[in-house]
Amino acid sequence: MPALIGNGAAMAVGFTKPCGFNTPHTHNRATELAIVVKGRMITEFVSETGVRKIRNEHQTYSMAVFPQGALHLEFNPDCDEMIFVATFNDEDPGLNTPAESLFQLDDDFAGLALGLEFLPGADIDKFRHLVPATLAQGVESCLRRCGIEKTRVENNEL
Repeated sequence: MPALIGNGAAMAVGFTKPCGFNTPHTHNRATELAIVVKGRMITEFVSETGVRKIRNEHQTYSMAVFPQGALHLEFNPDCDEMIFVATFNDEDPGLNTPAESLFQLDDDFAGLALGLEFLPGADIDKFRHLVPATLAQGVESCLRRCGIEKTRVENNEL
């Protein structure tokens, strides 16, 4: 948002389809406040390794707080669109999506990180395409309940 430039803040609006999932990510330079403006949102975050996971359910007009650098996600558990407004206390909050970043590593290191060191390096490619873009379809039970057919990824033989 150009109006926020120079004010030490940023914002984004998330439009999340039924059973939609904003995959686990971090903002390395900012704390995020996410306000649900339509629907219901389930969130989880872990601030650092070894610290307990925090899971919450948010109704319309309630807010989630994700500390700077905390791995977090947003999930729409319902059959209607969910919209949230995210604000950040830095003009450039940064974005890191660990699952996507992991597969940018060389095959041998990505395999080691996943505990797949016993697979030939070429087999890592079978997993690489399974990592969804930032917004992904939701969990099986939600899709079934909402009567939504799961989108299949081509060549996903494992």
